[in-house]
Amino acid sequence: DSDAGQRVLVPLLRATGERLDTLVLSHRDTDHTGGAQAVFATQPQALVLSSIEDDHPLQQVRSIGRCQAGQHWQWDGVTFEMLHPSANDYAQAAAGQRKPNTMSCVLRIRSADASALLLGDLEARQERRLAAELAQAEPVDVLLVPHHGSRTSSSPQLLQATRPRWGWIQAGYRNRF
Repeated sequence: DSDAGQRVLVPLLRATGERLDTLVLSHRDTDHTGGAQAVFATQPQALVLSSIEDDHPLQQVRSIGRCQAGQHWQWDGVTFEMLHPSANDYAQAAAGQRKPNTMSCVLRIRSADASALLLGDLEARQERRLAAELAQAEPVDVLLVPHHGSRTSSSPQLLQATRPRWGWIQAGYRNRF
């Protein structure tokens, strides 16, 4: 029942004086959207992108745009590029053929000096498709390991295609998963 947005993110943003330009909520699972309402309340100027459904409760609180492959923008010399999901993925999700994890927003971030790939909870099947697209791309410096390093993700194909220098895993202390 704890609100990480109110407890952690909002105080951090206030303490550092940061204003968010864009907030990306990977997908609908609570461990990726929990605390969003508190952040929305203190960062009303931020553009919000996500793959959450049109009837998700957060859509009633704030206008949320879709993250979709092909979107890109620049900020302070840093390029942000959305690689997943595609329009076809959204069509399959609307038909009930996709689980929330498979709809994770995948964001590639590149500067002149470094790059990162954030994959949310993407699963192995979608990773393989993404790996085929990234096979000729430059290696990434940081790979945020998909789905917290679970066995349903981090396929050998993805690791071979991205050739990360570092892999970061989100893990909670004493988290049973």
